[in-house]
Amino acid sequence: MVPDDRSSRTGERGLDGPAADLAATLAVWGGAASVAHLAAVSGLPAGSMLRAVREATDAGVLIWRDDERLEFVRAQDRDETYAAIPAPMRRLLKDAHRAALDSADALSRAGTLAAAGRVDDAIRVARGELAASEDPAVRARVRSFLIFTLISAARVDDARAEIAAVLALPVPREQRDRLVHLSTWVDLLAGDVPVPPAEPVEGNPTALLNAAMASFLRGRTVRATELAVASVAARAGESWADAASATVWPAWCRLLAEGPAAAEREARDVRDRAARAGHLWLGPYHDFVAARVHVVGGRWSDGVAELDSGLDAAAGTGTGWVSLAVAGRARMDLDRGDTTAAAGVLERAAGVPEQFGLPAVALTTALLDEARGALDTALRRADAVWRTALRGGRVAAVAMVGADVARLALRTGRRDVLDDLAAALRADPPDGALLRPVADLVVGLAADDLPAVLAAADALDRAGDVPGAMAAREEAACLAARLGDADTARMAAARVRGTADGLGAEGVSRRVAGRLRSSGVRLGPGGRRGRPPEGWEALTPTERRVADLIADGVAGPDMAARLAISPRTVQTHVSNALRKLGLRTRVELATTAARHRG
Repeated sequence: MVPDDRSSRTGERGLDGPAADLAATLAVWGGAASVAHLAAVSGLPAGSMLRAVREATDAGVLIWRDDERLEFVRAQDRDETYAAIPAPMRRLLKDAHRAALDSADALSRAGTLAAAGRVDDAIRVARGELAASEDPAVRARVRSFLIFTLISAARVDDARAEIAAVLALPVPREQRDRLVHLSTWVDLLAGDVPVPPAEPVEGNPTALLNAAMASFLRGRTVRATELAVASVAARAGESWADAASATVWPAWCRLLAEGPAAAEREARDVRDRAARAGHLWLGPYHDFVAARVHVVGGRWSDGVAELDSGLDAAAGTGTGWVSLAVAGRARMDLDRGDTTAAAGVLERAAGVPEQFGLPAVALTTALLDEARGALDTALRRADAVWRTALRGGRVAAVAMVGADVARLALRTGRRDVLDDLAAALRADPPDGALLRPVADLVVGLAADDLPAVLAAADALDRAGDVPGAMAAREEAACLAARLGDADTARMAAARVRGTADGLGAEGVSRRVAGRLRSSGVRLGPGGRRGRPPEGWEALTPTERRVADLIADGVAGPDMAARLAISPRTVQTHVSNALRKLGLRTRVELATTAARHRG
């Protein structure tokens, strides 16, 4: 047994005996692991670990992942548990892990390593097996694993090389066609080549997905949604190695085409479908899409929980396509006025490719410059962002950054940038409930057309895009002030500040007040007292609902299904509630929730 160290988080949470041993074993492993693997390390039957697993999960130290592996809820818990283990014990546990791995076949070892986020080790094992084996069936399975793992890890050049190596062999026509379509998918993901034509091959799921994402990038979100749904339907019964990430994208496309209400239904459906099909590695991606739906719908606390849980899961599995999630998380910190937190989040994007060529990290970096007062630098970055996207045929990206680029152009007096942006969106406007109004907004701003700008804000309101409508009304307020219409400016600004107060977007509220002040329009005191940092009143609505469900005895998986979120996100809400209430266990949380019911 590992000595009890009260300075460790596991000690603070009351783990001892077999539960503390379990946590120590997992901490040395470093990522997620199956109970079977942990039992093999311990030399115990898996069933004998039941009590240890239950104690560690009830204490909120460990969590079941969707693929039925255990991992630490927080990386800090893992690191502090590891640090508390004496060096000789670490060496013993590492040897035990190695022995457990050696007892499995090469592909199983590679899969176990990949699931723990040890992607480089997994690839090394797979390539070793590829070099050693002469069995065509084994080599085919290993190559499929390699390609899948490299794509998931965003190792674009390596994935392209592996696909090219297979295409150089005498392979059957059907396999060759599948690899050609997969190569196009990698190009789309990497976003480093112009968007290809959106030409679906009927019945071929990867070709349908390629056409869907090409349509989306070209700003044709309605057609993209149709094709993404068709791609999922065509994939019934596919193995994990052939599944790509098709189930993720219908909700993403529908969000832009129809708004968050429709996308939320889609996201819930495809997340369940992915789980039923065994595509559990897609968990982080589904978290990211669900987060985006929450953010657009104005449920920022839920969006933060989904983003944080998804990013933690991605770190644990080696998932490399995190640029949109990292940028979205940093953007929320910026809108809330916390530049230090935003900068810290953006550090996670160092060396990460911009998924689909959507310049989310680059644009958010420009917004960080803006928040720090470096407006000229911010505009230079943002100007390069949209022009690069336009050259690559990514009209959707141009619209997605349109409101921010327009604001920066106006704040720096660069009407030429605004005019160029408006001309591009006027020449090739995107469709969809969320993108078309942004194009109309930019065109209206370039023409100093206040009614058009207000109409764009109303359209975003009707679509359910809460932050989008807030941004449009900020521009309406500032345009009205420039035109000398102080009353309209104040009315639009009041709506901006009301929305910002509800979201906790203090940074936005301060910015609009400062911009209006520079135009000679002063606003009265605004804002409301925010949620306190501690106590029952500090809990968000979802955190309270989770606490109530725990009090009702609802199990974690059932709770996740009721709330249409992942089990990991449920645990994020539980952990947040425990921290705010100063509690240690779910039992204490259940008692507190029952007491507050009166």
